[in-house]
Amino acid sequence: MVKSDRAQRIPTEFKDVVWLGMLTNIKRVLGVFVVIIELEQFIRGRYNSGRFSTKHNDVDGVPIVKTFGMSIWKGRKILSYIGVYWGKNNSWNRFKDDGRDGVKEKIIRLIKTFCERTSAQCVYEESKIAAELEAFILVLKQAIFELDLSQIIIATGSKYICDSLSRYLSRWIRNGFMTVGGKTVKHADKYEELYNLFCMIDVDSARSNAPWLEIHRDQTNVGNGSELIRIIKCYSGFVTTSPSKAISSLEAGSTYDAPSDTNKKFVNGYGAKRSISGFCKKNYERGFTDVSDQSLGADIPTVYTCGIVAKDCKGDIFRAGCGNAWSNVNAACRSQRLSMYPATLFRARLQAIIIALENAVFNEYSSVLVYTDSFVFLKGFEQHWMKKNGMLIKNYPQYKRIVRLASKLQVSFKLADMDCAQYLIAQRLANFGLEKPMVKKLRKRKKVSATFLNSVENFGRSVSFQGNEFNGNRMQLFQKIKLQVSLRKKTYSLTLKTSAVLWHSIRDLSSQETCELK
Repeated sequence: MVKSDRAQRIPTEFKDVVWLGMLTNIKRVLGVFVVIIELEQFIRGRYNSGRFSTKHNDVDGVPIVKTFGMSIWKGRKILSYIGVYWGKNNSWNRFKDDGRDGVKEKIIRLIKTFCERTSAQCVYEESKIAAELEAFILVLKQAIFELDLSQIIIATGSKYICDSLSRYLSRWIRNGFMTVGGKTVKHADKYEELYNLFCMIDVDSARSNAPWLEIHRDQTNVGNGSELIRIIKCYSGFVTTSPSKAISSLEAGSTYDAPSDTNKKFVNGYGAKRSISGFCKKNYERGFTDVSDQSLGADIPTVYTCGIVAKDCKGDIFRAGCGNAWSNVNAACRSQRLSMYPATLFRARLQAIIIALENAVFNEYSSVLVYTDSFVFLKGFEQHWMKKNGMLIKNYPQYKRIVRLASKLQVSFKLADMDCAQYLIAQRLANFGLEKPMVKKLRKRKKVSATFLNSVENFGRSVSFQGNEFNGNRMQLFQKIKLQVSLRKKTYSLTLKTSAVLWHSIRDLSSQETCELK
């Protein structure tokens, strides 16, 4: 007779309850709390989520390896144990007793029983974090040098390890494993060894036995009731994606490329190789029509734009640069430092597009093909810079300036190939732009008198305005703009706030370009 699933689970649950009772009694009698608490948490996690369940040992052919690390204090010495579990009765499960003394016989017997059940390996490390890292290193060495695997999923119970590998490792690689306080990261040698191993294999890190995470019962669940954290090699190290998008296989990582020099100080950001047109079917609101590659012709001037940022030792962005590389000889390649605060990577990429369009308008081109490295710009450009909730996307003034410049000629936007020679030239020019000073036509003075006479078509009405008494500080400059607006032969004196006028940068204040009032 075939037993039901409920009948098959009863013996395991009963054994777990018995084990919990035995651990409680041992904890009371011996008074050794560290080891017992670790084992108790492990069995509770196994009881609740089936952490070491052998029901799922692979996901779409990708093997799942479960690791565990714990430490035992004895005086001034620490004894750590590592568990490496590939599956039931697997020959690659590791357990090796180092024969150290100093722990009571009953505790040793209990630990050995635990290690036999989890196929743990006994090593000496200075902390539990070091033991978890050593378990990662052991698994990767087995997968790369012994099993010759190209993909692997590692399930660990350490939240710190997952956060370190998915969020902080890329920054530590760039700044030489330094913390925000200027100190060296603990276990830097192990993290560096892990990074070198990650470059040889695609790794998924699944945080196991984590009750503070939402449990996903789908194919990404590796049998431990945990959320899958995907680590994919990317331009500056690693990127974390949600489990709904990170399906069990690692094919999504093929759209990302690792940088040639990961220790480079200037970060280019993240990107994917795609071919997306930057135009929507409805472009009547922008003042220009859709342009295809066939209508542009083969002789169209092509420009590659790039924006990069520079970070300090703390990982904060303190400057940004823009670069343009043209395919034709007549147009000069330009590099410039971003003169906006705060400097961000998205602003630098938008400013690179603006510089390219300004150059095209100045050279009186009838059409131009722009390859940008900002996928967010292309997506926002198709949606008229509007979010799903109806709010505007950030950096709306730069978008409006791109629209005004694009209305003067035929433009087509596409995502640039990061491996293209022209894009690498644009990236090099953006690096040169980081070393240049900011472009400022208005120097910092106590008072600068200026007069601006512009005309604006606002809802069919011709508006002329005049302003004076400007301060060199940008924020104070916006607050002190005084205008005299003429509507229907009547003059009104107005004082506009910062959000009323859509200026692009300080250098626009001395130009005779059209400004829009909303």
